[in-house]
Amino acid sequence: MKEALPLLPGIKLPLLCGLVSVLLSISLMIWAQHTRQVAEQRLQQREATAHAAEANIQTAQSLQTERTRHLAVLTTLQQRGLLGQEQRLAWAEAVDALQRSGRLASLQLELGPRRPLNEANGATQAELQFYASPLKLDSKLLHEGDLLSLLRQLDTLPGAYTLDACRLRRSDGTNGPRPYRLALQCQGKLFTLARPDRSSP
Repeated sequence: MKEALPLLPGIKLPLLCGLVSVLLSISLMIWAQHTRQVAEQRLQQREATAHAAEANIQTAQSLQTERTRHLAVLTTLQQRGLLGQEQRLAWAEAVDALQRSGRLASLQLELGPRRPLNEANGATQAELQFYASPLKLDSKLLHEGDLLSLLRQLDTLPGAYTLDACRLRRSDGTNGPRPYRLALQCQGKLFTLARPDRSSP
């Protein structure tokens, strides 16, 4: 044992170097693993950001497409005279022009007060609401062709209308100043689309 003692200092140095090398290797492995994890996290964050940006772009494009479609629909409704205030004057002038044209023996139009179409369901929170006005039509016609011509003229007027109940009967008016053979009586509704009136409580 006494002869081996002088060798210990020579053995400690290689052991110390080996230990340092092992610790350094472990440290490098830990650092490399940490670096890889950080890189993966940053990559995931960038991918998430890219996906979010792509989703936002798609949402914006979808909203723009929907907005364009809605504007097109509103433009069509406005051109048709369905959007906004009820154009009673246009209807009155058209009926007066038909009456003065002499193509019909007589033509009378009566429009009742405009009311919300869903008035029975209470107030609405919608931006736009349908309104309806009762419509009564009374005309004296010479033949069935006058009826078709009258309906075509009504189709050109602003707004949308329905004739829910019509009665067409034969009537002898050939001796009058404006002869007719048919009497027409119709009831219906004139529709418009406008912002609801929320002024009343």
